[in-house]
Amino acid sequence: MEQMLTSLAVLSARTELAEKKILDAAIARRKTIIEQMNTLRTDALLDENGSAGEYMHLVTEFGQLEKVIALAKDRLSRQN
Repeated sequence: MEQMLTSLAVLSARTELAEKKILDAAIARRKTIIEQMNTLRTDALLDENGSAGEYMHLVTEFGQLEKVIALAKDRLSRQN
């Protein structure tokens, strides 16, 4: 029984570490996405150089990252 509890504690610690890595990576990627969106915004509004499609792709990815960040924060807050 004690070995099982130890294994669960180790698994929990690994899960928390993985969740923190996911959160950190998502936040870093979100920062990059925001910078790219700011660079493309004017061209996208004018639809120059076909940048509107690329801009919309970034908007979609931004939304997905927001969900990942929210879920990771929620899971980490439950573990503490």
